[in-house]
Amino acid sequence: MTTKRLTLFISAALVIFLTTSCRKDPQTPADTTPKTMNELVVPQDFDWKTTKDYKLTVSSPVGGILEVKNSQDKTYLRAYLLAGQAHTTKLCLPAYEKTVQLKIGTMSGQLELNAGTLSYQFQ
Repeated sequence: MTTKRLTLFISAALVIFLTTSCRKDPQTPADTTPKTMNELVVPQDFDWKTTKDYKLTVSSPVGGILEVKNSQDKTYLRAYLLAGQAHTTKLCLPAYEKTVQLKIGTMSGQLELNAGTLSYQFQ
């Protein structure tokens, strides 16, 4: 009976050893993060600017304070508009902005930032 136990123990140990030792360790990718600024590789055409400039023209049938805001209600511009006269201004916005909200009095509208020269007319 001891021989059977010894054979069983050796067989079990051999199975455990083979199942655990035959596993491949997952390969970790090489760390390619630059350690210094000199190691940093940046494409020649990379745009480092974080803002975009726009020429904005707004007109309204009523006078009042024009507000240009983003969707989180951050105000980028306040300007006084005269009724029936176009107001043109330079607007410098964060490059990530895609639209702005325009408001004068009780009127409001949304303007898509899709060109360097923009215009909006309140009705």
